[in-house]
Amino acid sequence: NLPDNVHLVLVGEGNYSIPKSDRIHVIPTVSKEELPMIYSMCDVFCTPSLPTWYWEEQFSRSLLEAMACELVCIASNVGGNPTAIEDRNDGFLIEPHDHMGIVSIINNIIDKKELRESIGRSARLKVLNNYSDNVISNKIALIGDN
Repeated sequence: NLPDNVHLVLVGEGNYSIPKSDRIHVIPTVSKEELPMIYSMCDVFCTPSLPTWYWEEQFSRSLLEAMACELVCIASNVGGNPTAIEDRNDGFLIEPHDHMGIVSIINNIIDKKELRESIGRSARLKVLNNYSDNVISNKIALIGDN
């Protein structure tokens, strides 16, 4: 169980099977311009991707966006997520279907503002140093030069 002050915000269209609660909010469509506002309202970002036999999350743009906004990110340890997150340094990795792992992480950090801010800063630095437009452009240019 999560503390009473924790709310779940689901963003984007999906096949959600969720109970009625005044702590669960669904925002079906969000423009790119609205995303920073949504991120700024949150303390934690969670992307619990579930791989199937025919699909696996490759590299989550929304994960990088949340990291750039200095959010504590929790992601499934699948696809490209472990490339973006160093577990317990700039975010948290969980195994697919580990719902209790998500709850445990949130319960452990929700009242530790300094820890959340430290992890968030580390996440932002990782994005700026590894995934910014300039860094990616330079990497592509190096490939072209070779």
